[in-house]
Parts: sequence; structure tokens; C-alpha cells
Amino acid sequence: MEFGCSTGFVSRYLKEKGCKVTGIEIDPDSAKKAKKYCEQVLVKDIDKLDLKDELTKRYDVITFGDVLEHLKSPEKVLDYVRDLLDEDGRVLASIPNVSFGYYRMELLKGNFSYEDLGILDKTHLKFFDENNIYAMFESAGYYVSRVHRIKVAVNRTYVSTVLREIGLDDSDEAVKNLTNQLDFDVFQYFVTARPASEKNAMKQLREKETDYVVKIKQAKESVYTLEGELRARDKMIHTLKLKVLEFKHLQEIDRDIAGIKLEFEHFRKEAAEQIDEFDRNVVYRDKIIKELEAKILNMETQLRKSSELAAKRDKQLAEMKSFIHKLNKHLIGREEQLQTIYEKIQEF
Repeated sequence: MEFGCSTGFVSRYLKEKGCKVTGIEIDPDSAKKAKKYCEQVLVKDIDKLDLKDELTKRYDVITFGDVLEHLKSPEKVLDYVRDLLDEDGRVLASIPNVSFGYYRMELLKGNFSYEDLGILDKTHLKFFDENNIYAMFESAGYYVSRVHRIKVAVNRTYVSTVLREIGLDDSDEAVKNLTNQLDFDVFQYFVTARPASEKNAMKQLREKETDYVVKIKQAKESVYTLEGELRARDKMIHTLKLKVLEFKHLQEIDRDIAGIKLEFEHFRKEAAEQIDEFDRNVVYRDKIIKELEAKILNMETQLRKSSELAAKRDKQLAEMKSFIHKLNKHLIGREEQLQTIYEKIQEF
């Protein structure tokens, strides 16, 4: 029997596996679709069950797939359907875990917001963790023979961010301790429960024994894991000790570097002073050079003027030489004339 069979998507799978299914569904339209896969579909409000007149057979399995959290009185419904199970019958139920890690972190932030889907679905009337799942079934006359945990990892960066936002330790160790808490990563429980009776007592003990064996095995595996972690931690401690020694050596190097830095700073200051003095000398030299360049320019101007005067003087001298030469020739001619005149006078 499948409670909350909806349109029959699970009933279809069960039918394909050779099961004969009776469906219980509150929505008439969905129930009509589910009839293709069920031998019988009853349109009923599960919180108001009265099936004993309509059902005469007993069932091997009764399922509640994400149904119990939608009921007003899930214990009452479980108690009612116990009489519908055959001698070795069992109830299978999938139930969301309200203590899933993501919602724990949201509660730490002060958030408890209903959603359209998921663990905080707006239509959920009850919320469960593992402890009150056991309490619900036991109060309805069952013992839980098996719990399968469907896990979804909670992002550690998100956990660290929330811890930091609310002012708590967000170190890797704190995040690891929190995320390793019991059922932190369990999103949903898949529960197998059987009616608690004297006949089932031995079966219950055997199942508990099997469960304990599994838990002991898991505990041993956890011990092996912890031993491995301890060995890894010892190795890490050894590595850290080596790093501490290396760090001390680095500190000595840092001190040497600090001394070198002081010497370099002293040298830098001296070099800066020398550069400043050199700059001052360069400025003075540039000033002297400019003065000399001005004097040279002035001398070149004077020299150019002197050259012009000398050229003019040379021209005048040349003209005077030419005049004197002409004068000499003229005088020589006059002397010759005078000599001729003198000779004629002598003759006369």
C-alpha cells in the first residue's frame, strides 16, 4: 500500500517489479492518473482514515514517501495502519531531516524561512530528526529495524562564512568539528519499521544485533580513520617542528638582512649627500660655463669688430701705398723735367 501515491510514478516502478499496489491519494485528479499502475486507488484524507470496511487484505509493505511530515497526527495514522500489515509486514518511510547542516547554519543566523519545496516546505506540519523519528514509531507500536541515511555534503566555505558573520571561530578545525557532528550532512532518512510484538521480539533482537555489528564495524573503521588522521597529524607536527627550526634560521637571516639594510641606508644617505654636493658643483660649474660662454661671445664680437677695423685699415694702407707710388712717379717725372730745365739753363 502506497500512501500519497500522487500520479503513480512510484506505483509504476513497483508494478514493473511485480508488486500489486493499492494507492491512497487525497487529490482526485492525481488518483485518476495513478489507477493505471495500481490495482485500487482510494481518494482519502490520510488524517481521516477509515479503511477497514473497504480493505480486507493485509499488506507486505506500507509506504509513506515524504508523507508523514504533512500529517496532523502521523503517530495516529501509523497506529491505524499497523492492523493492515500482514504477519511479517513492515512500514517504509522517507522523512526529511530538519537538523540538516544547512538549516542548522541558517538557524545560527536567525533564519527560519519556509520554502516552496524541500525540508521547510510550506505544507509540512511536522519536522523530524532521528530521535523523534524513533519516538514517533515507538509510540505507534513499532520498532525501527533499519535507518538508511541519504547524505548531502554541506559546503564548508558556506559554514565558515556563517561562523565568521556571527562572530564565531571560523578556523578549519572549527568547521571540521561542526560538519562532523552527528547527521550534519543527512538530508533525509529512509526508515524501515515493524510492528512491535512478542513474535517480532527475536527478529528485533537479531536485527539490532546485526545493526550493532554494522555499527561496531563502522566504529572500527572510524578508529582506523582516526588512527590514520593521528599519524597524519604526527607527521604534520614533525613537519611543523622542522618548519619552526627553519623559521628560526630564517629569523637569523632576517636579522642579518636588517643589519645589511641599516648599512645600506647609511650608504644611501652618504651617497645622497655626495650627489647633492655634486649637483651643487654641477650648478656652479654650469654658471661658470655660462659666464665664460658670455665672455667668449663678447670677445668674438670684439674680435669680429677688430677684424673689420683691420680690414678697413689694410684697405686704407693699400690706398695710401698706391697714392705714394703714384706720387713718387710724379716726383720722378718732375725731377726729370727739372733736370732738363737745369741742363737747358746751363747751356743757355
